[in-house]
Amino acid sequence: MYQSKLLTDKIRHHINVIPEGVQHETTISDIICLNEQENQSERKFEFVLPKNIIKNSLHSYISYSDEVLGPALVNLDKLVRLPTGCGEQNMVLVAPNVYILDYLKSTPITNENKQNYIETAKSHIMSGYIQQLKYQRDDGSFSAFGKSDQQGSTWLTAFVLRVFAKAYKLEPTLNIEWDNLFKDGINFLITRQNIKTGCFQEHGKVLYSPLQGISGRDESQLKDILLTSYVSSALFEIKLNDAGNNRNIMYTSIAKYAYTNGMKCLSHYLLNPESYDELPTSALVQITHTYTLIQPNSQFTIELHDKLMQRKQVVQDQFGEMIYWSDRFDKFATDTSKIQNEINNNINNDNNNNIDNIEPRDLESTAYAFLSLSRLQQPVNALFPIIRWISSKQKSNGGFYSTQDTVLGLEAIAEFSKILGVHNHNNNNNNGEEGETDASYGVLQISNHVNIGNFKMNDSITLEKRQVINQIELPYLEFKDDVDAGDKVIHSVWKLASNQSIKDCILVQNTFIYNLPEIEDVNTKFQLSYNIIIPTDDRDCKTAKLSMCLQLNSRINEKPISTGMLLIRVAMVTGWEPIVEQLNSQLSSEDDSLKMLTINDQQNEISLYFNEFSEEEAKELGDWKQLKRCVSVPVNQAYYVENAKNATITAYEYYSPEESITVTYRLDDYCKEAGDMDKMLRKTSSEPKPITKIPFEENNLLKVKTLCPICTDKVNDIQFLLNDIYNSICHKSNGLYFLKVHEVKDNSINTTITHLVQSNVKITWNTILQMPNSNKCPCQVINTHQNLVVIFDKFAEILPGVTKFNIETLSRPAKFYSNKDILPILELAAYKWSNSEKKATLNNILTDELTSSQYCQVLPNLIEFSKKMK
Repeated sequence: MYQSKLLTDKIRHHINVIPEGVQHETTISDIICLNEQENQSERKFEFVLPKNIIKNSLHSYISYSDEVLGPALVNLDKLVRLPTGCGEQNMVLVAPNVYILDYLKSTPITNENKQNYIETAKSHIMSGYIQQLKYQRDDGSFSAFGKSDQQGSTWLTAFVLRVFAKAYKLEPTLNIEWDNLFKDGINFLITRQNIKTGCFQEHGKVLYSPLQGISGRDESQLKDILLTSYVSSALFEIKLNDAGNNRNIMYTSIAKYAYTNGMKCLSHYLLNPESYDELPTSALVQITHTYTLIQPNSQFTIELHDKLMQRKQVVQDQFGEMIYWSDRFDKFATDTSKIQNEINNNINNDNNNNIDNIEPRDLESTAYAFLSLSRLQQPVNALFPIIRWISSKQKSNGGFYSTQDTVLGLEAIAEFSKILGVHNHNNNNNNGEEGETDASYGVLQISNHVNIGNFKMNDSITLEKRQVINQIELPYLEFKDDVDAGDKVIHSVWKLASNQSIKDCILVQNTFIYNLPEIEDVNTKFQLSYNIIIPTDDRDCKTAKLSMCLQLNSRINEKPISTGMLLIRVAMVTGWEPIVEQLNSQLSSEDDSLKMLTINDQQNEISLYFNEFSEEEAKELGDWKQLKRCVSVPVNQAYYVENAKNATITAYEYYSPEESITVTYRLDDYCKEAGDMDKMLRKTSSEPKPITKIPFEENNLLKVKTLCPICTDKVNDIQFLLNDIYNSICHKSNGLYFLKVHEVKDNSINTTITHLVQSNVKITWNTILQMPNSNKCPCQVINTHQNLVVIFDKFAEILPGVTKFNIETLSRPAKFYSNKDILPILELAAYKWSNSEKKATLNNILTDELTSSQYCQVLPNLIEFSKKMK
């Protein structure tokens, strides 16, 4: 017997293998505040490990910051973990950056961190603008899929204009064609307004159905009312922010006329006293927000606010109140008492902080309510319970679940941060002294204790540490068996104190990431079928087609159901990859066809976008059971992995991800001999070579050739290194890190890592780099007190705050260089970028190369930091 050296999933750290099961995240957040009467406070979090947790899959982190916005500040380009591949979803890159930029410019604190965040936000706004132009149509409107849609969207166009109007107010010098953007967009919106009634109408596709306030109700009047409310408030904000006013006062005057006429439409609807009670809560809060903006002193506004406060939901925990708004308690909803009991029971456990147990729409409603109340200058104490509820639903990256809840949630938190920052600054500096010192802001003492692993942390937040997001990975937890893991309860205790009487707040988070087995749910809204087709002429089984269809579940859906945009995410079996060219050929403007696709190389996953299921389409087909979205995914085998784990296909309604269905598939059953290296050698070699026999031992499958890092103490090929660095930095991955080596002992390097991510945010932390055995992999460039630069492949994910990282787990070698050798290369890269910018013209600004060059803006900061280390 002999064994071939085949790759297996047992060596998953050496290849990009997705772990078994489905990944889940539970983030528990809260805001701890001090005041003149109370100079210390604490929070206690509890997380019960699921009994069916995949063994050894748990990773956990803590984070804390004096910024209530928290991790959102350092994740401005990845606030949403769902794919963002259409015109509405792309705006999640722009809108939160605009609101955070507004907050940053208002805060009295001045330090290097603040300026870095400002430059980052501006860069992301520009990148988002360039991307958004791909979804603009010739008439100035925007749509989900751009010119492949038949008409532009009224709502999406208003959304884009609203966000960029505020961006103009904050940064009018941004390289944006403001005149064309506002003039063409407003002219389009005017064509969608009924001049007689003042109401706006939607002729295009709005794939986010809840945005128009319809949840199982098809009242066309309510759709028009909510659309009119949204468009009118957007046009008002264009006028409010004087968008483009210095260049062309005409279109801001047109905007004023349009929103004034729009308010007539809303007022006509609200003349009926019963209309207030008939409004779903999500509609009530949006209309209230519009009236608060445009007519803050009208009788309609007063009555709407009264109704708003009657609809609020209050939950109480040991640390105070939390307030939110939800459709689930309206008179239209069923069994509201059961919902309330479930929410109250979840207040003190991990489920309260699991976004899957709430609707993203609840976040949007609560954010609208907060923005209305804050505009009426409600006191901080009245606003705090609302923002505490919103903040408790944040993910570890600072976003929420989908796009609109993230946009509105962060707008609310940013607005609260503005109010809180000015309020605390005025109270903490009541002595009239100018300048910022620890004496004026106070020193905050923060501590955390986690019972499992006996983790303890203590830190002092001085003025220099303000606006810093601190993230620390907790010690790895390994349980003896699944039963042991299921009995574990993790307690995390946070304590905040100050050495003086001040008003200040800290955001604290515990994040738990883990995998659970896949569970088949026969009661889901959808049905997903698939078939694997192997070409008959492919004897080696190197290609396949994965055909799939998504339909409504006939077992539970008794009548047609309208949905929002549909998404199918296909994870590749390890070793396989999609054939993109063939997939692109299936893109079409037809309603039931594939509209767009995106590829996540790091996760080896593709996302396929489709239009919604609608009643109109069902009527055309004669039967709603005929509604389906089908696609064929051609795949190619890049390399063979023996006993590869199952991969998943997940389909869901993008804006209601809880309505999802997941199926698993594998290709081994169809291609059992596809990767047999011995067989392939015998097939392809004209003179078969002898195969060395290896004694059979299970451990032999785990023995993989050590992947040595590349260590260079002298740069010979400057052009090669220049291209390597330029591609790493300027194409989103930015795998360049600075290392300050403190000590080299055996195969461990005690070092401080600094990473300057896109657009100048600097993240620094201490870690231990575990190197391969020095006898096998000598690396002369690494010495104590040495300043180094290391370049990682784009698939290497090093989380900020990770306390230990094993270089041997990389799928491709890390490259170590002396900082003094890299500095001139960085300067050459900056020169190359500068020349490419000069060649840019209006006609080619949308090319991939120029879009990628936006990420080169970090180069000057890399050079400056490299000089400081030299």
